[in-house]
Amino acid sequence: MINKVILAGKVSGLKVKVEDDGRLATSFTCLYEEPYGEGHVAKLFVPVDVVTSRAEAIGDAIGDGDLVVIDGRLKWKSWIDKKGEKQGKFAVLAWNVSVLQPATVSRN
Repeated sequence: MINKVILAGKVSGLKVKVEDDGRLATSFTCLYEEPYGEGHVAKLFVPVDVVTSRAEAIGDAIGDGDLVVIDGRLKWKSWIDKKGEKQGKFAVLAWNVSVLQPATVSRN
């Protein structure tokens, strides 16, 4: 079975944090927009986690608003919410993220 994802979109909500075990974790949402009909745009928000070994380098190389290409695989994330109910969603586990076009806003 093949599990491969290639996705292009804009970075939103970039987070680089240190996990409890000391490893860095980088995550963001990839916004994919597809025009349809007259003046309509479908928006898809895809959660992305970066593999641990690449988290720091990718976290330093990208920023909110950048247009990127993501190479990775699908994974299932599950958790227990505040009500004690099991929740889950698909996310992309990224091996590589390349900037196609930097955002036009400055990063401070």
